[in-house]
Amino acid sequence: MSKNHFNYFAKIGLLILIGVFGGFLIAEAGLRLLDISYPVFHGFDPERGRVLEPGMEGWFHGEGNAYIKINSAGFRDVEHPLQKPKNTYRILLLGDSYTEARQVMLEDTFGRKVEQQLRSCARLLPHNVEIINFGVPGYGNAEELITLRSRGWDYDPDLVLTMFFSGNDLIDNFPRAELREPEYIPRPYFHLNRGELKLVYNFQEWSPPLLKYQLLLWGVHHFRTLELLNQAKRVLAVRQIGVSQEQGSSQGGLADFVYAPPQTPIHREAWDITEGILKLMHQEVLEHGAKFFLVTTTSPDQIDQEGRLLLQERLATQKLDYPEQRLRALGESEGFPVLNLLYDFQRHANQHHVHLHGFPNTKLGAGHWNEQGHELAAQLISERICQDPSIL
Repeated sequence: MSKNHFNYFAKIGLLILIGVFGGFLIAEAGLRLLDISYPVFHGFDPERGRVLEPGMEGWFHGEGNAYIKINSAGFRDVEHPLQKPKNTYRILLLGDSYTEARQVMLEDTFGRKVEQQLRSCARLLPHNVEIINFGVPGYGNAEELITLRSRGWDYDPDLVLTMFFSGNDLIDNFPRAELREPEYIPRPYFHLNRGELKLVYNFQEWSPPLLKYQLLLWGVHHFRTLELLNQAKRVLAVRQIGVSQEQGSSQGGLADFVYAPPQTPIHREAWDITEGILKLMHQEVLEHGAKFFLVTTTSPDQIDQEGRLLLQERLATQKLDYPEQRLRALGESEGFPVLNLLYDFQRHANQHHVHLHGFPNTKLGAGHWNEQGHELAAQLISERICQDPSIL
């Protein structure tokens, strides 16, 4: 190539770079001027993998509409002092997106409502009740246990309330690579080694996938344009999931079949790991002088009539409460209380003809709890805590 040709192509390349960079700056300025934002609330922690980024805030419109603010400790909650105030009964909430509940305003979450309702519980008077929400979207029981170890005990809780979502906790607890999300997410796992739980990670400090993940997080935390591109990617992914569900595909055979007794080694191993983590969590809670309380949340397919009928047909079963029954039996054998919300949710939805899952901007009867779902969950949980002598 002659020198003239080289200079020509170099100029063309430079003009393209200037155009792309200039377009990026214009788009960034326009999005900020119009206050268009799709904040990403996640960050990274070397112990827990994916966490909530302290100080992040903004509106979430993906499902419901709510303003989200992450406190300085990295949780969606108000600020809480490490040292427990005198005459305070402190409850620590562990869970996933149902517990963090970014679909509704903070004051409408079941955690805040349980706190308010328990303040009138005669058995707790004259103590003040304080609930600290450690819920993080996407968490399985492994991350919850590690969160309890690394952050939770600093707050000296009297009760550790763990929310179990059968819709994906079993999958989130399972380390087999073929069941993982198509998008890389740094996660800790437990696996069974000769019947003993061993902690493993799917990331290393300088691994290329982790460095890429952290770079993407830095980008979406600082640039509105990258936020928009990330949101477009998420919308396409959700649509693809919807297409896959309509075609009857399942996530590695665990997503739907969790509602029936395990039929394969994968199902049995996933349950063994899950029960092992919950047993370990219960044991460590007792060692710290606190009480342990397990609550099973509800899947929309268990509540919504249309979804329930389709799932019953696909699984060839009339009952979709295998997780509830199995975890209740685990609690009875290990000596900790278990509250299954499913049956009261089904009864309430049928009697009042209401949707407890879903929002007008997505789909009623699908997705996370709406305000009515959180209200009912709070009522059931606070009543159980106040009335059950094994909890208080």
